[in-house]
Amino acid sequence: MTAHSIRSIREGLLKKEFRAVEIAREALAHAERENPKTNAYLLFSSERALEAAERNFALNRDVPAVAACPRETAQADVFCWLREPAARRFDLIVLDPPALAKRASEREEAMRAYSRLLTGAMARLNGNGMLVAASCSAHVSAGDFFDLAREAARATGRGFEEWLATRHAPDHPVTFPEGGYLKCIYLRFR
Repeated sequence: MTAHSIRSIREGLLKKEFRAVEIAREALAHAERENPKTNAYLLFSSERALEAAERNFALNRDVPAVAACPRETAQADVFCWLREPAARRFDLIVLDPPALAKRASEREEAMRAYSRLLTGAMARLNGNGMLVAASCSAHVSAGDFFDLAREAARATGRGFEEWLATRHAPDHPVTFPEGGYLKCIYLRFR
């Protein structure tokens, strides 16, 4: 992705709250305009999630970049996959795992798991690559999650820019602390 396409995506983000799927779709559209060989690699732990991703591709087939995008799917445990030597690098990685801390007692292990996910994903990003990292764990605060992502980014030794850190959209009111479980951070690496 070029700096121009990245600026265009960022401008869109600042105007509207995007979910991870929407930013991936937008980034894919921009990347496709600049590199027709853009493709998607979808890694999920469940067959059901892979099927849902294929349905989402079908629902967005009216977007030329999505319709033309070659894609591969794989079913694997992401923690095992990240331990394997990185055979490929990517321009965009969206980390959106299920809740890793459903109970307060699971918080510390969830923080270690998020750290492994973030570090492994960052190692697979190309120069000028984008990481979109989300969490829906009620017992990991947005501040702690964002700090962990920033710390992992600094530890790579690569320059990075934080585009945006988001929480619940306005149409999802939060009336108790654990209700504020959605958070997402967008980091671009040089």
